[in-house]
Amino acid sequence: MKTVKKYRQWVTRKLSENCFQTHLAKHQKNSLFLYYVSKLTELTPKFLFNTIYPYLVSLKNPFIMENFNWLAVVGAALIPLILGFIWYHPKVFGKAWQEATGLSDEKIKNSNMPVIFGVSIVLSLMLALAVVSLTVHQSHVYSLFQGDESAESVAFLKSFMETHGHKFRSFKHGALHGALAGFFIVLPVLGTNALFERKGFKYILIDVGYWIVALTLMGGVICEFL
Repeated sequence: MKTVKKYRQWVTRKLSENCFQTHLAKHQKNSLFLYYVSKLTELTPKFLFNTIYPYLVSLKNPFIMENFNWLAVVGAALIPLILGFIWYHPKVFGKAWQEATGLSDEKIKNSNMPVIFGVSIVLSLMLALAVVSLTVHQSHVYSLFQGDESAESVAFLKSFMETHGHKFRSFKHGALHGALAGFFIVLPVLGTNALFERKGFKYILIDVGYWIVALTLMGGVICEFL
């Protein structure tokens, strides 16, 4: 209990140091979202909090907050789950995937599905945030102003977005970068693991194909609607 109490005090101090609560009041239309983010940090392990902390800091910039479509991120995060229901359905690639992995129907039924889906949703949200930097080139300019809410910076970002904010912002462009991420990031990672795990070509084809399609759709949605 003492460890939990100390950690909560640490989180509170971190939020206070970065004026997080001030922005809850300042941005009323986003206050509900920020409230849940602040609650999430109370339940997040310290190492994971340090991972997502840069994203929380970026919320301090009012221009970024007002021009960031979180619904697009959430919508993109749901794509792997929805696609997974289709892709791994027994009538599609489900049976072939089971054979390639060696999983039996009994083992699948006895698994803890609430935990699996719960963790999958969190990981999908993390992936959707990463896809932003892969598909929206303007986000790299935003990253230079994390934690900076000065009038000069906000004016610069506003001027920049008015001139360049529309460039390369289409479903087609995002889908292209998502597909490239699938081929040049997912394929090498999963392919290497599969080789050392002595998995066959069918396993690699099914899993990598799934992620290439998922990232293609995620990239398109985020690039078009973010």
